[in-house]
Amino acid sequence: MTHPAYRGRGFNLKLLNLALDAARKAGDVFSITFPATDRASMSGMLRTGWEPVCDIHYSALGRAPSLTRPKARAIDRLDERFDELLAKFHAGIEFGVFKDHKFLNWRICDRPDQAYSIHAHFRDDTPTGFIVLKHYEEPSVVKTHIMELIALDREVIIDLLETAEHQAHTRRSSILSLWKWGGSIYSDILENYGFVDTEEKNTLLVHRHGDANTSLAGGARMHISLADNDVY
Repeated sequence: MTHPAYRGRGFNLKLLNLALDAARKAGDVFSITFPATDRASMSGMLRTGWEPVCDIHYSALGRAPSLTRPKARAIDRLDERFDELLAKFHAGIEFGVFKDHKFLNWRICDRPDQAYSIHAHFRDDTPTGFIVLKHYEEPSVVKTHIMELIALDREVIIDLLETAEHQAHTRRSSILSLWKWGGSIYSDILENYGFVDTEEKNTLLVHRHGDANTSLAGGARMHISLADNDVY
């Protein structure tokens, strides 16, 4: 960010170059960000080598959330069993931010200022999917937002979406939402379930470092979720 009184002095470009230099020194393969399409910093990002990949739309359930009968259950934290699930999920992804249960617990469970909840689907005590929800209660709106969705098959995905809808209804949320892009691995299921894209959107930008040459054209299988700045 640049304070309005100091704009027009090239600070944005300097900050972007400092950040990219730090990423290269850290050995990062790529950097990602999701600025709003009308953000003033967009031109500077394009000038410093960031590539627009796709639009990310704010999507919401096109009906009032209702009571469902999901099989997923609430859990306090993820444990080592979820690493096998995450490894299988990541194996089918060409481009993404890959995480283990320790990272997710740090980001989701160790933030007492945030109202997150985790719900997991199991078969014979083996996790087959989980969903992370964030619940907003503000004077103007009560909303439930899907922060993360990991699952290996359609049945589990639908059960987790029913879990999100059930939680939204229970918490009297008027909106159940998420961010997604048109080529999402979940797109068809989300649309059939009733999620509708709104006009609000961001742009996924990628900056490659070193020999990172993964092609993102032609519908690469992507899954990127950064909690508060999330996309599927």
